[in-house]
Amino acid sequence: MEPYIESVIRRALARAKAEGEDYVGQTEEVVRAVLQARPDMTVSETLVQVNRVRRQ
Repeated sequence: MEPYIESVIRRALARAKAEGEDYVGQTEEVVRAVLQARPDMTVSETLVQVNRVRRQ
């Protein structure tokens, strides 16, 4: 995984958690952030990366 994308995911997750979002809300916010940073990625590709970060 690109370090930049991992950073985007971690920042977006932290922000969503701080805002009190539930798991789904966190996921939606992270997907939006990643797709804004890398519009060439698909939602499916993004979700794979988000799940990898969550498992770490």
